[in-house]
Amino acid sequence: MAAVLLAAGAFSLAPASATHPRPANWAQAVASTAIHNWYNIDDGLYRSRQPDRKGFEAAKEMGIRTIIDLRSSHSDAKLVEGLGFNLVEVPMHAWHFSEGQIVPTGR
Repeated sequence: MAAVLLAAGAFSLAPASATHPRPANWAQAVASTAIHNWYNIDDGLYRSRQPDRKGFEAAKEMGIRTIIDLRSSHSDAKLVEGLGFNLVEVPMHAWHFSEGQIVPTGR
């Protein structure tokens, strides 16, 4: 399975406090000095704050092959240029979406 990095600043989560650890079935924090707010969601699926070029280079070194960019007003194309990623851009506004945009219709 291809490892995937979701680059979407709108999905930032506050870190768990020491008195309230994250449940085991939630995304787990990944230590990184290059990729901030980095979490493993599932096997081969990660999310983070918007990486800079150094962050994308670190993701490449970790085996990430596909970037899914959910931002509506910016593209990661220049930041990932030459790194060999499969860049998938799905522009959206995380603060304003309809049920039809997230739930398949026709069921």
